Amino acid sequence: MPKEIVYSSEPFDESFRRCIAEVRWSRDSEYCQIATVIVEATDLSPIEDTVSGGWYVNLDRHGINDLVRNLRRARDQAFGRDE
Repeated sequence: MPKEIVYSSEPFDESFRRCIAEVRWSRDSEYCQIATVIVEATDLSPIEDTVSGGWYVNLDRHGINDLVRNLRRARDQAFGRDE
């Protein structure tokens, strides 16, 4: 199952825990999931060994389109439009 990971831009707390956004999907079925997960990053071990919880959301095609549209709007309003 393919996945992509985006790390937060700053530590979650002083123990250097970080939040990540993880997107997983299947090429063989209509499955896509996004998760926000707290990762213990102090020892730089692989993510799978250090995940400590999070929120998981399964998305259909309509949900993915809404999420992409909302993220673009948020990015443009927070940081300005990409030209």
